[in-house]
Amino acid sequence: MSGVQPSGNLLTLWPDALPPEAVPEYPTYELRTAVGGEITWEIDTSNKIGVLTRSRQAEPGELLRDADLRYELDWSENLLWRSRVMAQAEREPAFRELQWLFCKSSVLYYINTFCWTYDPRRVLSGLDPSVPFVTFPFQDDLLTWAVWLLHNRESGVIEKSREMGATWCFMSLASWLGNFYPGSVIYPSSLREEDVDNRTEDSLFGKYRFLQRNLPEWLRSGWVEGAQQYDRQMLIELPDTGSVLHGQKTASTAGVGGRATCLIPDEFARVEDAKAVLAAFASLSQTAFFISTPQGMGNEFARMAHDPRAKKKTLHWTLHPQKNREWYGKECAKVQNTPEIIAQEHEIQYETSTLGRVFPQFRSFPDRENPRLWVHIQEGPLVEFDPHYNVVTGMDFGMADPTSVVYAQLKPAPVEYHPWTRETMVFFDETEAANLTVFEWRYLLNHKGYRYDLHIGDMRTGQQRDARGRSWMKWLAGPMELPEYSEALGTSIEISEKPIVVKGKYNSEIEPVQRVRELLRTPGAIAFSRHGVPGLIIGMQNWAVTVDRETRKPIYNAKPEHDQWSHRCKALCYLIDYMYGQVVFKKRVESDPDWKFRTSKLARL
Repeated sequence: MSGVQPSGNLLTLWPDALPPEAVPEYPTYELRTAVGGEITWEIDTSNKIGVLTRSRQAEPGELLRDADLRYELDWSENLLWRSRVMAQAEREPAFRELQWLFCKSSVLYYINTFCWTYDPRRVLSGLDPSVPFVTFPFQDDLLTWAVWLLHNRESGVIEKSREMGATWCFMSLASWLGNFYPGSVIYPSSLREEDVDNRTEDSLFGKYRFLQRNLPEWLRSGWVEGAQQYDRQMLIELPDTGSVLHGQKTASTAGVGGRATCLIPDEFARVEDAKAVLAAFASLSQTAFFISTPQGMGNEFARMAHDPRAKKKTLHWTLHPQKNREWYGKECAKVQNTPEIIAQEHEIQYETSTLGRVFPQFRSFPDRENPRLWVHIQEGPLVEFDPHYNVVTGMDFGMADPTSVVYAQLKPAPVEYHPWTRETMVFFDETEAANLTVFEWRYLLNHKGYRYDLHIGDMRTGQQRDARGRSWMKWLAGPMELPEYSEALGTSIEISEKPIVVKGKYNSEIEPVQRVRELLRTPGAIAFSRHGVPGLIIGMQNWAVTVDRETRKPIYNAKPEHDQWSHRCKALCYLIDYMYGQVVFKKRVESDPDWKFRTSKLARL
């Protein structure tokens, strides 16, 4: 047993709640079906470039679709139900009291009977942007799971595709808590203050105000929109219940010094100082709902989402009743949607969702449409260390930064990829550490047990100095005058340690990157061991150029970031550039008579 408590679902936190069977069953939605002659939309198959849609008259019985190819919803029964409940509640105080009992006994009854959302896209079709919040089955599960987490003082991770209504769900949950559970304190947060409260429906507080504004007055707990004492920037209070909504910009100091019923950090994958934020949140509340689309593997949201102990919900677009393969095809075809944006906004693919990736050609898993495409991350004999082949290393030297070494072997490529290459560069091992001396690295490399052919590094960084001020390239290859004891390694380093001779180039910023991209584009030319080089794999997935925070697009002419992902990636780049560079390759063959590898077709190009 893992000890992880299975997730559950609850309609309410109220110990004296009415039993579920005593709460009326509200009408839900239906997908609109054509009587015949209505306007619907489809993909224009006559267009051979991109994906265009066209309208036509619908056939009787088919599901109607809008211009985005989403199925249209029919709320007519629910709207009729709402109007009857509202009318009777206005006439009969006793009926209002009964509705209050129903709402406190069921978060779903409250939302599906009294809550509204806002969809500005409907304006283009001449429709009212205010729509009844009629929940989908996956939203029912999400909301009742969230209530269960609150009951059990647990936190949850919500990984989602875009436009799944998760934010509306949690703002509705905040409204329900504030109106029916006196003294509730809720902290919604997001990356920017304007995302928390810009007083429009784009922000978290804007959604909350919209929800409260559209409730009947007798359900608003005395709240009046715009009233200075109850409705301020980043702070809303419900006077009848004393419940409070505190807005926070997500930062390491968020919430310090207070206590909360729950936290609602939105787009948590984009938070830069997430570890410090989590530490601050831990003292603020036992329950937090971490909501986000993915943004690469290298962040705290991704770590939590991949932790088997996490309470997690996955809201993939395929759960949405309105969405379908044609809609998805149109989204993928939009010129603004790069593969990284599709991975982030729709597919919940952490491995390929980093914006501005240096290596977008790096393929982490098989392509569903074309499973025969070469996948760079592999398992099995091809990517395991084989003592019959010599080893080459790529090195990125660091002084204040970590030093990184990646280990590779050149092996025969799988036969089916011989039209493109006869050899596969296999990365099977890695080492990264900070504050080790040159001689400690010399010891580590010699005691790996590998038979080396080449050690490759950047000549420029090779002139830097280690933690004790010794030049990397000079002392890796030079004599040791006295034995050393390494506290870091817990062993003595003898003067007989074999020298490590590092070769390389004075590398430019972009040429080594371009060389790796060429190799990644060549089927069968390069592979990475899933279990042997996990750090290098994450680096290849996350190393990126600088991205504009507002537009979330790479800045023109931006260089790759110098960050935690760059060290292993640079070690790989130096190795690939040296081995596959056209001019350098010829010089190396002429000057290195002991070179053991057969020259590949790719290297001779």
